Amino acid sequence: MEPATEIILRHGLLLTLPILCALILRGARLPGWPVLGGLMAGILLGPTFLGGVSPNTYEQLFEGAVQQRIARDGLAIALSDPKLPPETRPQLQAALIDAEELWEDARWVDQRPLRCHTGTVVALTLLGAGWLAVRRNGRRPGLAVPASVGVWSAALPGALAFVAMTRWWGFTTAQGAVAAAAVAIGPWTLTRIDREAADAAELGGARMVQTAGRMASVIALPAALWGMWQQRGGEVLIWAAPLCAIILAWLIPPPRLPGPAPEKKTPDPFFPEKGSGVFFAREVLGVVAVPGLAACAAVKVDLFGDFAIWPVIVLLLLSGDARWLGAYAGAMLPGGRRWLRTMRLVMGSMACGPTQLAIAAIAVHTRTIPDVIPLALLLGAAYIEISVPLRRHMSRRLMETEEEIANISDDT
Repeated sequence: MEPATEIILRHGLLLTLPILCALILRGARLPGWPVLGGLMAGILLGPTFLGGVSPNTYEQLFEGAVQQRIARDGLAIALSDPKLPPETRPQLQAALIDAEELWEDARWVDQRPLRCHTGTVVALTLLGAGWLAVRRNGRRPGLAVPASVGVWSAALPGALAFVAMTRWWGFTTAQGAVAAAAVAIGPWTLTRIDREAADAAELGGARMVQTAGRMASVIALPAALWGMWQQRGGEVLIWAAPLCAIILAWLIPPPRLPGPAPEKKTPDPFFPEKGSGVFFAREVLGVVAVPGLAACAAVKVDLFGDFAIWPVIVLLLLSGDARWLGAYAGAMLPGGRRWLRTMRLVMGSMACGPTQLAIAAIAVHTRTIPDVIPLALLLGAAYIEISVPLRRHMSRRLMETEEEIANISDDT
C-alpha cells in the first residue's frame, strides 16, 4: 500500500500542473495551448526533468517497485564483477532473470493507480467530444462521401505507419497495429477554424467531416484494442476500455446548462458556439481535461533518451499531412468536387491531437508500444495543434485562388 502522501502528491501534480502550464500558454495566446501545456507539464514531471533532478522522487511517484529494482541492480552488479567464480555465474544469471520478472510484475501492480488516473482522464476527454460536436443543420447528407473520406483518412496514414513499424523498424505486428491506430483515429472535435473552412467550402461540410472522422475512429479503435490484447492478454482490455468513450460520446446528448452566453468569441482552437452549456464544456475541456490527458501521455516519456529521428519524422508527417491527403483522396474519388474547394473541405480531418494522445497515453501506461514511438506520437499531436493557424491561412489562400480562377474564367 502506498503512503497517502505519495498518492496525494502524484495525483495532485498530474491535476494542477497541466492546468497551470495550459493557462500560462493561453495567456501567451499560443496556438494549441491545451495540448502544449499538458505536454510541458508531463515533461516537467517525467524522466526528462524530474527524473534528472530527483530520480528517486520520480521513481517513487511514477515507476514504483523500488525494492525489486534495487534487488535486480544488485544481481547485475554482482554478475559484472570480474572476480566472480565461473561456477556461480549461471546461478546468478538465472536469479537475475527471475529478478527482472519480479521487477516488471511489481511495476505493473504499483502503477495501477496511475493507469486508473490515465484511464479516467482519457474517458472524460473523449466524452467531451460529444459536447463540442457539430450540430445538425437540417440537411441530411448521404453516407457514401463520409465513408470514403473516413476510410481513406484512416487507411492511408495507418497503413504507412504499420509498414514503417513492422518492415522498416522491425517491431511486432501488434505494436504496429497500436501505432497505426494512433495516427488513423479520427478528429476529436473540429476547431472553429476547421469548421468554418469546411462549411464555407460546402453546405454542411463540417458535419460531413465530423461523420467521416467518426468512421475513421471506428476503424482505428479495433486495431488499437487488438494490438494491446495481443501483447498483454485480456487484462489489458480493461485498461484500454476508456478509449471506447469516444463512441459513447456520439450517443449521449450534451447537457443544457443555465446561464448567460459568452459575449464575444475567443481565438482559442475550440469552436465557441453560442450557449452557456457549450461554452462551459469548452472551457472545462480546454483548461482541465485535454492538458491532463497530454500530461498523462508525456509523464513516462524521456525527451532525450527516447528520441529517434526517423520515427519522429515519419509519424509527425503521418499524423497531419497523411490524414489530410487520405481525406482529400476519399472526397475526390466519388467525383463531382472541385479540387481546391475539397482541399479546404477536409482540413478538419487533421484535428486529431487529443484522440491521438488518448491512444498514446493508454499504450504508454500499458507498455504496449516501443519506447521510441510515444514521443513521436506526442510531437505529432503537438504539430497538429500548432498548425491550426496555418490551416486557417491555407484555407484563405485556397479561397483566394478559387476566386482568381473564377474571375479569369469570367473574363475569358
